[in-house]
Amino acid sequence: MNAHPENAQLQQVCYFYMPAQTDRPAEVITVINCKENTIRIPMPEEDVELFAFYKRSITFTEYLRFGSTPTWRIYTSWPELEAEHLELKVPAAVINMLLGHRDTRPLHEQTAVA
Repeated sequence: MNAHPENAQLQQVCYFYMPAQTDRPAEVITVINCKENTIRIPMPEEDVELFAFYKRSITFTEYLRFGSTPTWRIYTSWPELEAEHLELKVPAAVINMLLGHRDTRPLHEQTAVA
């Protein structure tokens, strides 16, 4: 692997939202080294096609950790996504932009309990 920062900037990270299903919580799916704006999720009834709601360049830390192989990361809470993104040295402005999607893409911790 050529660990040069210029190569890292050529790769993309895409974010997809999978709404909650009867048997599973809502998820934000991050695909590191993503080449498409869509992903297909196999489901028992019918496959679901998701469209990226956000795209950014890969960080150098992500490039060192994941190389150029497409890698899926699945988050069921926004604090979990935020913590891992801080660890991967995603810029604070990007994290704040992502967290701005909490209202339109709720995850488990935003679900009201009566």
